[in-house]
Amino acid sequence: MLIDSQREVDSNAKRNNRWLELFSCAVVVPALLLAVLWIPMREAGLGASADFVQFYAAGKIVVSGQGARLYDANLQSDIERQVAQHVEPILFNHPPFEALVYAPLAHFGFSTAFAIWTFLNLSLLGVAFFLLRVYGPPFGLAERLLLLAVAFYPVLATMIQGQDSLWILLAYVAAFLALTRGRDFSSGLFLGIAFIKPQLVVPFALLMLLRGRWRFFLGLVLAAAILAALSILVVGPSVALQYPPMLLHMNDQAHASTFHLFPKSMPNLRGLFTLVFGASLTPFVLSALLALASLAVLIFAWRSVVRWSSFDLSFSLMLVATLLVSFHLLLHDLSLLILPAFLFLNFLHIHRTSWATSKILRVTPFVLLFLTILIMQSFHQRNFSLAAVAVACFALAIVATASESPAKV
Repeated sequence: MLIDSQREVDSNAKRNNRWLELFSCAVVVPALLLAVLWIPMREAGLGASADFVQFYAAGKIVVSGQGARLYDANLQSDIERQVAQHVEPILFNHPPFEALVYAPLAHFGFSTAFAIWTFLNLSLLGVAFFLLRVYGPPFGLAERLLLLAVAFYPVLATMIQGQDSLWILLAYVAAFLALTRGRDFSSGLFLGIAFIKPQLVVPFALLMLLRGRWRFFLGLVLAAAILAALSILVVGPSVALQYPPMLLHMNDQAHASTFHLFPKSMPNLRGLFTLVFGASLTPFVLSALLALASLAVLIFAWRSVVRWSSFDLSFSLMLVATLLVSFHLLLHDLSLLILPAFLFLNFLHIHRTSWATSKILRVTPFVLLFLTILIMQSFHQRNFSLAAVAVACFALAIVATASESPAKV
């Protein structure tokens, strides 16, 4: 009887500690960081090239009852100039349902809305780290610095731009944890949140489908259907149907500057191929070459993971491959690398206890990623497509680690 009572007390204490830790990660630490960083964040985040203004304008349009004009370039530009005269207009091109997220922020002034959004981003990052806490405790100083090297610039870019990449990170973290518990359908539902950027979901979903994870795929399809219905409610059926063609045309050369699409700034295969071959190949040949390379990467990832026993490394490779082949990827989207970096470093910590040469080589891509972006920033260059080399090297490091026999790993 006494033993049972003591166990119940211990269980309640652990539960209370978890809730306290969650509150600290989601509220206390983000609030402290915002208080410390708000002045420089305000100067940078409300600058002439910040992305948040398009999200704020989308929220304004929905709140004003003009959802059917969500993608009206003139209306968007007018609102953006009214709320922030010094900010260059940026057209909102995300799915209609996402505008609902920004609608509550439209009730505040632009600066206040940005502060709230920055706090939410910090909170999302804190929750992601809280959910991954079981992978972090054994980390030493070296692992923590390597994780910082991966996360620093992408997270900083997310905060300054007022972007939404950390929502996608949290969706992937929730999906991963659900998969580890055998809840494939719930995992698909969670990942549906990431449809705010479909290009960061579709390749991963395809790889999961090839692995026969049908329940995951069904959950993702249900999430997509729910979000499609929300989109129709926001903008109406006719505008919702026009959204996919708009995505195709926004990549035309004539519209690239309007939507701020510059492939050489994309740290993926598209950006790297454009940087290397863009001047020597026609757009058609370049697109065909990119399509073949992307297909090769997906096939390589699929054939690799079907042989592995480690689900953590399989998930990591599929996510890294998704980033490489995504047609549209910006610096802040690399914040998704936090999850595979967490899993990879945890795997190395468990199976390779000493920092031998082989282990050091496997984490070199993390340092390479940081240095590449640092150099680009130092010289005021935006050729972040070079960072795709580091991302590709990370994928190869995962493959090299997972392909070893258990006795050697």
